[in-house]
Amino acid sequence: MGLVALPGSLPGNASRAESGGTPGGIVITVAPPAGTSAYGVEEALPFGVYPSSISHEGVFDRHTSKVKWGPFPDDQVRELTLEIRGTEGALNLAGSVSYDATGSIAIAGISEATLPGLDTYFEGWQSRHLDLNLSTFSGRHVISGATLPLLAQYAMGVHPEAGGSPFAIVSGPSGPEIRYVRDTRRNDVTIKVENSGDLTAWSPLEVSGPQTGMLDQHREEIRISADEDTFYRLRFIRVP
Repeated sequence: MGLVALPGSLPGNASRAESGGTPGGIVITVAPPAGTSAYGVEEALPFGVYPSSISHEGVFDRHTSKVKWGPFPDDQVRELTLEIRGTEGALNLAGSVSYDATGSIAIAGISEATLPGLDTYFEGWQSRHLDLNLSTFSGRHVISGATLPLLAQYAMGVHPEAGGSPFAIVSGPSGPEIRYVRDTRRNDVTIKVENSGDLTAWSPLEVSGPQTGMLDQHREEIRISADEDTFYRLRFIRVP
């Protein structure tokens, strides 16, 4: 996530930064003055985007497009976190902290975040294609009319409402082949091919890479030789 620094505003009191490794993740560190009896925090988001995974029982006010935390009845340092969804590209951030009855100060740190393309991470892909109502589904969820869980559809470049499967065992020139499709944009999920003789113990298969050209701009088909007397499956695993 690309970030732009905001110069000069009360360092050590309230500062905003990216949350490493999480697309759209923001962390706000608040250190109130010693002796503060209560404080609250607000983060204003552009209309049209929405937050998820809000920490410390924060709430989102849709009417003002603000995330609100507190009031916290003490002077403890807190790291407040949230993840921004529903858009891609640059967006402006602005927020404030209110201490007791002394007014408010602006949150320092980054003032602009550039979110990655929605189709390049699982939650963004969901926000583009599904009516999330401020939440996301688990990777195991199957949309009505679909045949695959959401994480499998995402990893293989399938629309959430599509039927069928881009995974098959077919007759190849040298015997059976496993063929499946992988979306090359999605680095937050890995696909593992496993085989078994009894459907209980599964072993991973080595995949050297695609054996065919690109199906389109982003997807490639991968082929692996198969044994007629063996069971096969694909596992889809989120990468932290």
